[in-house]
Amino acid sequence: MIEKIPLKGKHIILRAPKETDIEDYLQCGKNPEIIRMYGGDTRYIKPLTREKAIKWAVNHPYIWL
Repeated sequence: MIEKIPLKGKHIILRAPKETDIEDYLQCGKNPEIIRMYGGDTRYIKPLTREKAIKWAVNHPYIWL
């Protein structure tokens, strides 16, 4: 994983992804309700693979959780 320092505010702390986040992402990453909640189009949902989830956690340049 890319090392990132936590971003801290008065009421929030954003951190870099952990290994356990990959499994969580797999569980909700292609859920139609979650996709709709973020304004996505559910007509073209493709299966989310573990490989894609790992790439998301490792390579996304702006990922903070």
